[in-house]
Amino acid sequence: LKAHVSRIKTATAGEVGYVGEWHSHPKGASSMLSDDDARLLNWIANHVAHEGTPAVMVIVSDDEIRILVGDMVGRETFVRSVTLSTPSP
Repeated sequence: LKAHVSRIKTATAGEVGYVGEWHSHPKGASSMLSDDDARLLNWIANHVAHEGTPAVMVIVSDDEIRILVGDMVGRETFVRSVTLSTPSP
């Protein structure tokens, strides 16, 4: 992944780069951050902080889309989130 992102960043003169991850949770689960999700968001925030960008994680569940943004503040990750409800079919 790192080499691929590096090639894209070079090809776009730094305009496009890695900011985060997205995934879905199993049927019936909420879009709340799991312990693993929290560790990953913290790791991403640490690795993109030197570029001055926040980390982004999107979690999709049956009825929600949760968008999380993590910024490094000192040695801590400050997380903001927005949850969108998805319409029922």
